[in-house]
Amino acid sequence: MLATGDAVIYHDEHGTAHNALLTVVWGSGVDKDNKVFYDDTACVNLVFVSGDDSKQDGYGRQTERRSSVVHVSKTAVHGNYWRKADEAARPYSAPASV
Repeated sequence: MLATGDAVIYHDEHGTAHNALLTVVWGSGVDKDNKVFYDDTACVNLVFVSGDDSKQDGYGRQTERRSSVVHVSKTAVHGNYWRKADEAARPYSAPASV
């Protein structure tokens, strides 16, 4: 079950992996007994430390946020998704049309 504050791996638009923390889990629902549950492949918002060395301030490396990020199982592209540490990353796939 996913929860705010859980650690995941986020792959940015270039496919580069970043350690990230969940700030919102969007995939919740209510089961037949009216108990709230969270889908382990939910859409999430997250925060991660920037991979750009030039993004520094008085607190250190700046953080970046992404919203509405899908799980690796819900996309066919190599980036802009999250996964758990024990799940495989997507390999690069060239675009069908440019």
